[in-house]
Amino acid sequence: MGPLLRILELALAALVFAMMAITFVDVVGRTFNAPLPAAFELTRLALGTMVFVALPLVTASDEHVSIGLFNGFFSGRAERIKRFVVTLLVAALCVAWARELWIQAEALRDQNERLMFLGVRLAPYVYAMSVLTGFTVIVALLQSGMKLRGTFKPPEVGGI
Repeated sequence: MGPLLRILELALAALVFAMMAITFVDVVGRTFNAPLPAAFELTRLALGTMVFVALPLVTASDEHVSIGLFNGFFSGRAERIKRFVVTLLVAALCVAWARELWIQAEALRDQNERLMFLGVRLAPYVYAMSVLTGFTVIVALLQSGMKLRGTFKPPEVGGI
């Protein structure tokens, strides 16, 4: 799964750079009364895509926001079981999320929903979000088994 995660890391970096470039060009353009056409829509697409590209990466590195409210109650085998159950819960929630995204994508496809200025169809983006959430489910399920066995070690999150 390492090469696929690396591809997602590169895609995420490209999306962040694209958002930065769009914002820079738009702000400079506004200074000269020539803003970037459809900058809002481009940023909207990039931001939405960025969140769902990052989701499997955050899951793989076990960096979801968490609260250590009950950490003092668990140790050893109980701690492994707790981490297993929590990761299974993440997977279950992502299954529901992926399903809802897929249903939304079908509705957008049926209605031929498009962005106002760019005219880009929205359904393919929402389908991609659903697939990336589904990939997150696979990552979480694999990770949950490793957590139960005590063999899980988050991968090194490298920079570019």
